Amino acid sequence: MENLQIVEHKNERVLTTQQIAKAYETDPRRISENFNANKERYVLGKHYYLLKGEELKAFSDLYGNSVVVERTPKLYLWTESGAMRHAKSLNTDKAWAMFDHLVDHYFATKKKAPKEPPKQSIPSRNEIMHKNALTRQAKLLFQMSNVKTLSTEYSNILIAKAAQVITGEEVIPLPKSEIKTLSAYEVGQELGISANKVGRLTNAHNLKNSEYGEWYRDKSQHSSKEVDSFRYYPNIIPVLTEIHEMETLREVQAAIRGRVIDICASNHAVI
Repeated sequence: MENLQIVEHKNERVLTTQQIAKAYETDPRRISENFNANKERYVLGKHYYLLKGEELKAFSDLYGNSVVVERTPKLYLWTESGAMRHAKSLNTDKAWAMFDHLVDHYFATKKKAPKEPPKQSIPSRNEIMHKNALTRQAKLLFQMSNVKTLSTEYSNILIAKAAQVITGEEVIPLPKSEIKTLSAYEVGQELGISANKVGRLTNAHNLKNSEYGEWYRDKSQHSSKEVDSFRYYPNIIPVLTEIHEMETLREVQAAIRGRVIDICASNHAVI
């Protein structure tokens, strides 16, 4: 069996009836009889192939009389699982021993179609433009994170967003703010004053610092541009309340003094 001719069909190693009979030391007629007696247990394309007509002629031209019996109208080719079925039908020590030999030295070394290397896809023009747009967006976010007036927290948010734009994933977790922040309008609502006055008071008393809030990059109310915006911590409320009350008291005192002066002047009195 060392000189067994290799026969292949549909990229699979197979054996003819004569080859199986010789290997199992039996007669080809016995192989055919066992097949016909158990034909319902054999599946075409799994246990065997049946060649006829042009397919048989092409096979004969390829292998010649060494494999194909001359002028035969059909030819059975047995796969590995088909060879096992015949060994089971014969059920002799020789048949099983030769089947093991065929599995190890004939079927196991059957030729396999070489795998084609994976094709590298070439990105389309739209894909390239999209990636370039994402790169520009990430670059802008990173540049914004370097603005000196921004808080550390907001700067980290911009860096995390830039990384997310490039990778498509949240590789840097967004920092979670533990302190609630308020806009100038919200602070004004608490104090009963305008947002402009909140800004004027905090600027006059240098309260726009890390103790009382953080700088953010925000969209302007009057244009599409982004501007620096200060958001306040809640601890600004009592501070501004005291400042506002003192300023109101001074305004009232100034108003009373002005009124007294007016009254005295009208009476020609001298203060």
